[in-house]
Amino acid sequence: MRVRIYLCTFIAASCLPALSLAGQGKSPASAQAEPQVGSTLTIEDAVALACRRNGTIGAAYYAYLSSHQATLQAYAPLLPTLTGSYQYNADRTASTLGSQTFITDTNGSAYNANANWRIFDMGVRNDNFLSARRAEESQLDNARQTLRQVLFNVQDQYFETLRASELEKVSATEVERAQTIFDQTSEQVRVGKTAQKDVLQAKADLANAKVTELQSRNTSATDIATLKSLIGLPSRDPLPTLPPYPQPDTSQVPSDLNKVLDDGIAARPDLQAQRSTVRSLEFSARSLAIQAGVNVTLDATFGASFAPSYLENRLLTFTVSYPIFDGGSSRAAARAAGYNVKSAKETLAQAEREARAQIETAFVLLRQNVERLSAAKDAYAAALEIGRASCR
Repeated sequence: MRVRIYLCTFIAASCLPALSLAGQGKSPASAQAEPQVGSTLTIEDAVALACRRNGTIGAAYYAYLSSHQATLQAYAPLLPTLTGSYQYNADRTASTLGSQTFITDTNGSAYNANANWRIFDMGVRNDNFLSARRAEESQLDNARQTLRQVLFNVQDQYFETLRASELEKVSATEVERAQTIFDQTSEQVRVGKTAQKDVLQAKADLANAKVTELQSRNTSATDIATLKSLIGLPSRDPLPTLPPYPQPDTSQVPSDLNKVLDDGIAARPDLQAQRSTVRSLEFSARSLAIQAGVNVTLDATFGASFAPSYLENRLLTFTVSYPIFDGGSSRAAARAAGYNVKSAKETLAQAEREARAQIETAFVLLRQNVERLSAAKDAYAAALEIGRASCR
């Protein structure tokens, strides 16, 4: 049944439009209708429910939206700012000169506007923006990886639940068979056709069959609860009937391990996320390195007051700064950022090694399961022939 693993990529791709809404200011609920739960639950229905209801997928979606807003915040310093203000003043001043008191009332409104723009710097703002942009890409890849993993778990649990249901039916049949044998043996002992000890073996077989049936029921109930949790069904609601799944198509199972490894390393979202993280840290390190050295900035400021009288202020500021002494803080921050980049690269290299091992293991298991499926079909056909022969 592990042949179904190969279907995960296609099904995951079909759910990616839910993540493409990120950054557009739309909620997931407004983009796609809520899937309806009927009397039966196909694997496609389970995947659709998980895409809409699974909390892990929803959390990944909103985490990406948050990172997108962080990118917009990092881009804002590259643009000019314009601030408008309104003030109303009610001032009353009393002064005494000799025996006379003078009172002055001042009432009026003031309208002000201020514009600021940093025209030039050493690239700090740009590096901060690029760092946030790569962090956003990393978060998007993390969301894709979360979607991929959750949907794989849904598919895996779907088939585990279906298998447990079938095994529960088998164990119930075994109990009926053991009960029949026990009844027949008891009757034979009663009429003296068999020894008393034979009924003890039949009784033990019946007890073992009942234990197996209880274990099958427990496994089935556990699998049902896990599947309902993954697809977002309330625990109080019964799980719809799972229809029989058709025989898997093994014609598309890959046969070239090297190609599978290359495609997997290049396309896995978790590795892409780590690569984007490395690039984000590189821009952050470069920004901190600039701040630890000579900094040159050029700022333009314009202010105007429109009431009660018009006042105007223009300012162009050119600044050159250097951290002569800050206790080594800025240089230490730059070095720490550089070490973070090296650490992320080492983590990425090890993750790629582990991913290769995982892909190779999954490839071998997939090929073995294809062979097991073929052998199981042959065994099933042979069993049918034996059954037909015994009925002749």
